[in-house]
Amino acid sequence: MKVADSVINETLRLIGNVFLMRCTYKEDGTSLDLHDGRQLHIHPKDLVCYYPTISHYDKSIFPDPYKFQYDRFLHLDKLPGSYMPFGIGKSMCPGRFFVRNEVKTILITLVKEIELELVDFNYQQRPRFRKECVGTGVMVPDRDVK
Repeated sequence: MKVADSVINETLRLIGNVFLMRCTYKEDGTSLDLHDGRQLHIHPKDLVCYYPTISHYDKSIFPDPYKFQYDRFLHLDKLPGSYMPFGIGKSMCPGRFFVRNEVKTILITLVKEIELELVDFNYQQRPRFRKECVGTGVMVPDRDVK
């Protein structure tokens, strides 16, 4: 099942597509130090949005980020903090365990019951994703996939 978990993690890394939103509750707000030395002050009740897909495609975190590597997560003791397909912290999706088990059941059924055939893959002809779906959960292809 470790390989199945790695495949699921890699798939979510590539096509997971959520915005994480948090509200600041500290009375005096909070500040973030940016990588270029600037400081960003977040005022009380400000809504902060983060798009983790950006870090999912960061070469310094995930080498060769556009390539599907089924074993990318296989030898990690824990998932990197930059990997957040189900959110982070106290508000992480409570259904994440259920979803993973459902996906594993579907994968097992596909492999066991359906005759699958590998086809030549042309990276340039892959479907693009519909831009209007960004941040809604999973990126939807712009056309039927064969």
